[in-house]
Amino acid sequence: MKIYVDIFPNTSVRIIGNKLVLRENNRIRVIKLEDIKGVNCRGRKSIPAYVLYTFLHKGIAVYYYEGNGRFLGGSIPLPKQSHSADLVMRQTEYRQDPVKRLVLIREMERGIKHNILWLLEKYKNMGFRIDNYIKIIDSITFSEVEEPNQLKNREGRIWHNFYRAFDLVVPGWGFVRRTRRPPKDPISAMMSYGNQVLYGKIQASIYTTSLHQGIGYIHETRENKRSLSFDIADLFKTIVVYSTISHLVHWQLIKKSHFEKEGEEVRLNEVGKRILRKELLKKFNERIKHPQTLKKHSLSSYIQQELDKLIKHLKGNKPYTSFKAWW
Repeated sequence: MKIYVDIFPNTSVRIIGNKLVLRENNRIRVIKLEDIKGVNCRGRKSIPAYVLYTFLHKGIAVYYYEGNGRFLGGSIPLPKQSHSADLVMRQTEYRQDPVKRLVLIREMERGIKHNILWLLEKYKNMGFRIDNYIKIIDSITFSEVEEPNQLKNREGRIWHNFYRAFDLVVPGWGFVRRTRRPPKDPISAMMSYGNQVLYGKIQASIYTTSLHQGIGYIHETRENKRSLSFDIADLFKTIVVYSTISHLVHWQLIKKSHFEKEGEEVRLNEVGKRILRKELLKKFNERIKHPQTLKKHSLSSYIQQELDKLIKHLKGNKPYTSFKAWW
């Protein structure tokens, strides 16, 4: 199985023969180039030109992220980076046609609701008393709604009740409601940072396809806004980010000393970011058996497959079905 390799600012990078040699904090890691699917450069890092040349020559994509996880761009081997004007036109058509857009939004919203309930049921089985919120969310439907804004309003109600339930799952952390720009409590701070990492992962996956980052269906399409990655991220937030946050809290792997406050804003310090980022990367690599093929795939692969399913839908090959957790 090919893997993604993460390179940080303090990582020394060399290629010896057909192997990548990484040194970090006096630890050495050696990986065969043939076993590498892609390289994630996280934070400011200068990589020798011969290393980048070798990556591209071997068909290894390189992705660049800011320290907060925001995707900046990438170096993609030409055979992998296909550009299709036809696909972008179809993507635009499905955005502008109210009926076609509504079909996609409904299916995405069903997946979002399913995955939220999937996580809440796991919390319920752990003994958390959140039955009322599960019932409220379960009662919200999409099939009879004919307007995108009404669908988004119903999704908003689902997230509102999810956050109220999540407060009961992580007691003692001051999470009364979800706050953004700025986050005002540690849980919101972890959600914001974790979502940035997830957005970056999805944006990098979109970058290898012919899809346009800015043309989404649930989220508004605006200049410089990566709407499609936000659409896909909503399907995976509970599975990747929020389950990881509750894991860190319950096992006391994250502490209040890992946060800093400036005015109203609460944010993770560098140690806290490193802890959360490490767990999220482990989650991306978690392998889950597919219910039909019985083959194991990483969550990273399932994200890529979600984009492939969307492309098939836009091309008229196969109707889109959103990712719904089953394990």
